[in-house]
Amino acid sequence: MFSGEPIAFEFAGSSWLLFALGDRAIRVELVNQEMSLASCGAVRKLSTALQPVQTSLGIQALVPAYASLMLMLDRNADLISLVSKLSELFAAGDSVNAAAKSVAPLVQLQLMPEPGLDAALLADAFGLSVPQLLQQFCAAQYQVAQIGFRAGFPYLIGLPPALSFPR
Repeated sequence: MFSGEPIAFEFAGSSWLLFALGDRAIRVELVNQEMSLASCGAVRKLSTALQPVQTSLGIQALVPAYASLMLMLDRNADLISLVSKLSELFAAGDSVNAAAKSVAPLVQLQLMPEPGLDAALLADAFGLSVPQLLQQFCAAQYQVAQIGFRAGFPYLIGLPPALSFPR
């Protein structure tokens, strides 16, 4: 019986906690939550592993964030049964971990011809020219950590620490 207390499990080398969010959603979060490429990669692995069995488990949508994954359930899904099936699935380990080894797609983006209004300020703060700043910014590889509150707005991680600047 799912008492509402978090359920701990291991998956793909990470420790997770599973929480019920009402009777139509489950939040699965990393025990060691941090905003990092490693955390986002672990969430992506979990999401990728669940995609092939999503429908059969009664999961309507998978919603990733920095260090968690929300499972939105179908109207007819049974929360207690689903938690039991998820526990069994993660206990099996090998077949689920094999499905999680997929590679995220790489998308190349092109910056707008004019740099942002703050480019000169930032370049000056870092002791760089605007072209040097843009070159360093564009040389990094970013990962979408989650989609934001504004439809389609991605929150990215991967900014080189040398380009970090307070708001």
